[in-house]
Amino acid sequence: VERIPAVLKTQERPWNAAVDMILRTTGTHGYIILEGYGRVNTILDFLRERLTHMAVRTDAPLFSVMPKDCVRSVDMRDAVVIASLSGQIEETINRAEKLHRLGLTPLFITGLGKTPAQELITAKTVIGVNIPGRRSSSPEQISWHKNQFIWKRGQEVTPEEEAAEINLLAVLEALTACIMEKRGIQEKDLVIDWGSLVRESGSGSKDK
Repeated sequence: VERIPAVLKTQERPWNAAVDMILRTTGTHGYIILEGYGRVNTILDFLRERLTHMAVRTDAPLFSVMPKDCVRSVDMRDAVVIASLSGQIEETINRAEKLHRLGLTPLFITGLGKTPAQELITAKTVIGVNIPGRRSSSPEQISWHKNQFIWKRGQEVTPEEEAAEINLLAVLEALTACIMEKRGIQEKDLVIDWGSLVRESGSGSKDK
């Protein structure tokens, strides 16, 4: 995690492009669409909740984050954030390529290594942000849907995989912080004053 600031500093151009891509959705009334599979999809919930909370708690223009269970066609107003730590998930690669053909460039967060995702970054098919602590890399594409229920004896989550997941969470936190800074939103603006939500004793109608 300590390497995250240094790693992002070397990727200033794609990082700024990613932040601007998300901010632009408020002016176009587009949706922010988050895509990942398995545990990565769960980690993306952090960004989903952060952006939603930011919209509810401030007077800044609202971010419209696509609900997880919603199925809808993507259009040019939207911002798509794809994450694959291995960079090998076939569904994410196909999705990025299809979006590129439609004229939309998604953000792709992935680990370093010789992977299909890195090929997309090199070809500028996606805005690529790399994170340290990657999983083992390979040029092979793997279908998540075909392999999600396949378990191999001795297969366990490695320390490298756990580090990659923690680093993904740290990158999403950094992304949120940059969005807040550009919007002029401070942490105190997001604090819920629970005391103001509690009705004072004796106020309102009484039960009879």
